[in-house]
Amino acid sequence: MEYFLHIKKLKAMSYLHYNTSKLRVIINCTLTMIIVSACTLTGTLYDDDFRNIRQVQPTPANMPKLTITVEKANVSIGIFGSGTISINWGDGSHVQTHEDLKNITYFNRSGSGSRTITISGDNITFLDCSDNQVTNINVNEIISLTQLLCSHNELTSLNVSYNIHLVRLICHRNRLRNLRVDSNESLELLNCSHNSMQGDALTGLLASLHGNEITSGKKTISINNNNGTPSQPSRTQAENRGWVFEEFE
Repeated sequence: MEYFLHIKKLKAMSYLHYNTSKLRVIINCTLTMIIVSACTLTGTLYDDDFRNIRQVQPTPANMPKLTITVEKANVSIGIFGSGTISINWGDGSHVQTHEDLKNITYFNRSGSGSRTITISGDNITFLDCSDNQVTNINVNEIISLTQLLCSHNELTSLNVSYNIHLVRLICHRNRLRNLRVDSNESLELLNCSHNSMQGDALTGLLASLHGNEITSGKKTISINNNNGTPSQPSRTQAENRGWVFEEFE
């Protein structure tokens, strides 16, 4: 297992002390990358006079991650999950690391141009990237995700087939042309209104809805203001499976 640690703007004579015999250090004028081929997770960074600067903890390279490509200058992303969560804003800045968030927390960042944000964590359960001019999102590795809010963006596709614990999916006011939820057998709320799905795509979406009983007792779906309408048999099938159709603005 390898762990990666990025430290910016080190002096030419800076040192990293680690309790491991397997350490490789690559240095250039602005960046040091330490690759630790062992299970040591903590170390100490020193300056050229061997004064302790700070404790450092690398992020495991194999930690599950999600990516969000944004166009908006000022970005706000809400996250919740236990354990270590790291955020790479894709702008060359230092990777932020957070431990055991107590509540849903929104992180704000200013930037410019298209950039891809990478968020890593072993147990991320909530993600809100709404209203960020998101053009692409990949949450395939985040199996723990139960709530995904990505409305008011510019998404043309969305894959949630790996998010088997998903309960709420809010993706209205995008440009989605197709959506399937075959694997999401815990889903209780789906709002995909105000998208670009034609009748065949909506018929396929309704056919993919599960028929499981849920603890809340109500399963709600919104598909209004798309580019087409589903077939009546598919709508009837969804209703027979316990889904209630509601319209959202």
